[in-house]
Amino acid sequence: MMQLFAELARQTLYSDNGPQFDSREFAKFAARFEFRHTTSSPLHPQSNGIAERQVRIVKDLLKRK
Repeated sequence: MMQLFAELARQTLYSDNGPQFDSREFAKFAARFEFRHTTSSPLHPQSNGIAERQVRIVKDLLKRK
């Protein structure tokens, strides 16, 4: 996963509000790879489309490798 982040070099990562994204470890990960982390609006699944699309892109890339 780290190699994938290094290759993609995204400026912003959109995600849902899952606890895995609200951790000190993930904050360090974001700082290391120099990207901003933005979450979708809680209790508003319609705003989660960008995050879901990014998950699909990453899964597709991982399948190819």
